[in-house]
Amino acid sequence: MKISFPSKGITERTSRTRTGGRISAIIFGLIFGTVGLVMLVLAVRSSLRQLDTRHWIATPCEIVESSIIRDDEQHRFDTVFTYRFNGHSYTSRRFTHEGGLREKHINDAQRLLSQYPQGTSTTCYVNPAAPDDALIRRDLSVGGMIVPILLALPLVLSGYGLIFFVWHRNRPEPPTSDFSGGKPSRGTMAVSIRFGTIFIVAGLGVTYFTFLGPFLRQRAARDWTPVEAVVEQSRVRSHSSDEDTTYYSVDITYRYRIDGRDYQSDRYNFNTGSSSDYEGKQRVVAAHPPGSTLFVYVNPADPFDSVIVRDMGATLYLGLLPLIFTVIGAMALISGILRQRRRLAHPLAPPSAWTLCPAFRAGRPLWVLAFALFWNGATSVFVVQCLREWQKGGRPIFLTFFLVPFVLIGAGCVVGFFVELLRLFNPRIILIPPPDPLVPGAPTMIAYRIRGRIDRVTRLTISLVGSGVAKEHGDDTAASRELHRLVVYEQEQPMLMQEGLFRLTLPPELMGRGADPHNPITWHLEVKGEIPRGLDIVETYRLIS
Repeated sequence: MKISFPSKGITERTSRTRTGGRISAIIFGLIFGTVGLVMLVLAVRSSLRQLDTRHWIATPCEIVESSIIRDDEQHRFDTVFTYRFNGHSYTSRRFTHEGGLREKHINDAQRLLSQYPQGTSTTCYVNPAAPDDALIRRDLSVGGMIVPILLALPLVLSGYGLIFFVWHRNRPEPPTSDFSGGKPSRGTMAVSIRFGTIFIVAGLGVTYFTFLGPFLRQRAARDWTPVEAVVEQSRVRSHSSDEDTTYYSVDITYRYRIDGRDYQSDRYNFNTGSSSDYEGKQRVVAAHPPGSTLFVYVNPADPFDSVIVRDMGATLYLGLLPLIFTVIGAMALISGILRQRRRLAHPLAPPSAWTLCPAFRAGRPLWVLAFALFWNGATSVFVVQCLREWQKGGRPIFLTFFLVPFVLIGAGCVVGFFVELLRLFNPRIILIPPPDPLVPGAPTMIAYRIRGRIDRVTRLTISLVGSGVAKEHGDDTAASRELHRLVVYEQEQPMLMQEGLFRLTLPPELMGRGADPHNPITWHLEVKGEIPRGLDIVETYRLIS
């Protein structure tokens, strides 16, 4: 047996790739977390302002003026009301704590106008510390104050949590037992469980707004009443973003009559977003010019609620894309829980025997293919949108630079899949596991054979490898790397490689008890066949205690 130990028992394989990946992850985490932090600060400020009105005093008031004002792409409902407090008369213009109430659709604003017309009496809430400060509608519901915070919190935790994970996921932990048993550390399991939970909540929350909400409204609209309406305005509305990217939506304002009363609405369908498909939107607008008639569907329980297209078709299911984050989170959560259960099942006992597990050769290309399909499928949605913007004369510079690392990762996954696919055509080196478990200190004979063109292989090497975590020289952080390598068999004669035996003795000083109880060590047999001017054969057989 040839034993090869690196200096201080550690083979350092930390490369520039790891440093570059760490920097990229930190930059991505900073961008993601900072955006979420801004959203979180704004949400907390708004919630605190809402919460501040809980002690305001309910006071009768009279609506002096109410109106709807077109504010950019929204409709703002404004009121002016008067009230008396402690013997003094006051006038206020605040309908909510933020002033006027902004609605996306004009029918929602008109509903408010019908509820608070000029001359009606209602109740307002007065700040006892500043009687000239009053409002009519206050939202003290848990959903109104907590939901905006919950929507922003996953972004903050995911972004800054990624930075924390990059730098601290491999930091050694205090010893909890005499032997780690090859189990994953509690820090790694905790990170998996926390990030899994965050991604599940974030994915489900976003899916509710992108799919479940529109889906429920679409189902409810099946029972709505068809009513003839007249188109008053028809256009394609453009929405510009900060990076000069333009999105489009259908803007059709129509009027209809219910029980002798006129109603106005501009809801085309239940989709809340916009897209870069200008041609599709233009075709819809051209089919409904001003003055033309069409049938709309009206909610019989609320005549203000209406829609032109109640069935969104296949586009509705694009709202299921955020479930990708839920699936990733569920996988991480289940992995963390299973690791925790395995750790608790054998917390103290050192392994007295090890089992050699067969290698699943097709598993690696299948895993790379699955990841490549997922990654490139999600990235392609944004890449296509970015390309369309460039074709239309836009300059989505920020989006382009933002997508570059994602595209490079996707391209690398595709290349990696073909590399792993080509490895399947290499000669296969098969280890035949012994019938009995491997006991540290006891020699065991293991047979092997090679299938395929053996003349292509110039050297066969079988090594016992232990991997774990260790600190880099001069750095407090720790990284996963190879800790021990024992070359147990070497052969350079192709004629003698067809099949054979080698003796394997697991070192008891390393595998009978943990050399470093602070860190878990996983063991495997690495079978490598060198092929000149080709892809080397690399097979891995895990050792499980």
